[in-house]
Amino acid sequence: MGKITTHRIKHEGVWIAIYLEDHGFASNLGLIIYKSKRAQNDWYKRRRNRRARRAAAKHNAADLRCWAACARLISRVLDSHSGYVYAYPDFADRKPLAKYLTRWGFKFSDGFWVRT
Repeated sequence: MGKITTHRIKHEGVWIAIYLEDHGFASNLGLIIYKSKRAQNDWYKRRRNRRARRAAAKHNAADLRCWAACARLISRVLDSHSGYVYAYPDFADRKPLAKYLTRWGFKFSDGFWVRT
């Protein structure tokens, strides 16, 4: 595991967290919107507990304004980060995330989203 950098903001009762884990050749981008920081950390570290499972499930906590705040935060993080970034969604049905990733210059290939 590489060094993990976490960027968080609170938006209307939910936390928006962006994880960048440096692996040397590229950084892994993780994004989660949930109500507790502890559950977000458990989700990113792939712990097998109830908090992580609930955080990974779909919730209606993220409205359009929450996605806009998330987009601003990711734009700031990607502008300040130099180097390659990749992301791989846990589920294929995360259409809003895929739409935003294409806007930020990510390309889809072999199950991964890569930004050079």
